[in-house]
This record gives sequence, C-alpha cells and structure tokens, in this order.
Amino acid sequence: MPHPGQLVLLTRCEDVPGFPSLLAAALATQGAPWLPEYYVYEDYRALGQTQYCCEVHVLNEAGNRDRHMCRGFGITPEQSVHEAAYCALTLYRGDCEYLRAPSSVFRHFPAAREGPGCYQVASYATAQDEPDPSYRCSVDLVQALDRRARQWYHYCMAARASHWDTLMRVLPYVVSNQLSEDMLDTTELTLPATMALPSVGGVVPRHGPYLPSRGENGLLRSPYGPQPSRDRRFFTPSVYLPEEYGGYF
Repeated sequence: MPHPGQLVLLTRCEDVPGFPSLLAAALATQGAPWLPEYYVYEDYRALGQTQYCCEVHVLNEAGNRDRHMCRGFGITPEQSVHEAAYCALTLYRGDCEYLRAPSSVFRHFPAAREGPGCYQVASYATAQDEPDPSYRCSVDLVQALDRRARQWYHYCMAARASHWDTLMRVLPYVVSNQLSEDMLDTTELTLPATMALPSVGGVVPRHGPYLPSRGENGLLRSPYGPQPSRDRRFFTPSVYLPEEYGGYF
C-alpha cells in the first residue's frame, strides 16, 4: 500500500552523495540493474507541522516488482530521502553476504536491524575483526558517532510529535475563542547552511500539494483533494545502474 499522503517528489537520486549514493553502490556491487526509485509523500499537518515520508523501491531483475521497499521520515523531503536510503541499506545487508565479507569495503558500515525506528544496533563487522588497532579504533568511533546521530534524530522526531499533540490539545480552546490564535503560532525549523542536505533532484508530479497559508480553508484540513492514481508513479522507464557505481570495487 502506498503512503496515503500527497505525492510531492519522484527521484532516483542520480549522483546524490551520502546514503543514496552508498545504497546505489552497494546494489552495483551485486549487479543490480536498476537505480533505486524514491517516492516522497507529504503528510500534511496544519500549523507548520507537516512532515514527509519517503518510500525507496529496490527493483527486481525485470524491473517490474519490488525486491525491497523501505520508508524514511523527515521534516524536509531531502531528509526523508536520506533516511529511507539509510534504512534500505541496512535492510539490504540481510540479503547480501558480500556486504559482510572481510573483503567488502562496506564491512564496517554502521547498520540498523529492521524494526521500529531502525536505530543503530549492529554493524557489518565488529572492531574485533580488524587486526590493525587503528582500524579497530576507527570502527568504534564510527559506530559511536552513528549511534549518537541516530539518537538525536529520533529525539528530534519524538519532540516534534509531542509538540503536535500539544497543539491539538490547545486547538479546541482557540476555536472557542477561549485562547488567542497567537497561541498556535509556530516557527519552522531550519538548519544551518553547513548542515543542509544536498538536493535530491527529481520531478514534482502534477497535483502535488503546496503548503497553504495559515488559516486557508480551515486550520486542519488540507485544501487539496485526492491525488489521481496515475500521478503516483514515474512516467519514465527505469534507469540502468552504471556498473562499478561509486568506485567501491
């Protein structure tokens, strides 16, 4: 089942650095023929609390069915895409022995097991598998940094969800004029330029929603109707994944 929200972005993340590039490279090492496809949905929430869900589809050999499908959530389309790519890479480890092999360049990539949150609980190889102390130190450091980043990411999402619940509890009092509407004023979270994620490219499908101005068509209801099913897919054929993508061979 696709996400019920409005589809706002279709992308294959060609040449996008970070987790999308690593996922594509991991697939290329196994001869996967197609670039992963990312579908970004807008989970509309009034009062500036909208969030995004990205579904990444890893296609089978024929390109007509999913081999894997993972989801990632974020407060921006780019964040949801990178989160989905991370979760897909962690799921792919269970389907590919090469990524865990001592000869693989991905053997030390921190990875989460499949499950709620996909937080960091495992890695492709442990530090004890490395005879060189400097490599063991590097593995321990990367795992620690990854765990800290995952903890803060989920803390941010949980805090945002709690903030949304608070707004919903306050809303009836605002509607009944018992509280000022200023109580619902919120500020969008922005990241410093040094922390901004790279653009993921792609195309915006027809009838994708744009966030309405505050108060338009009510406080909670999105002003956009259902999205036609024909707009919930790529219009171009699947794209071949270049051999030796990323140079990790």
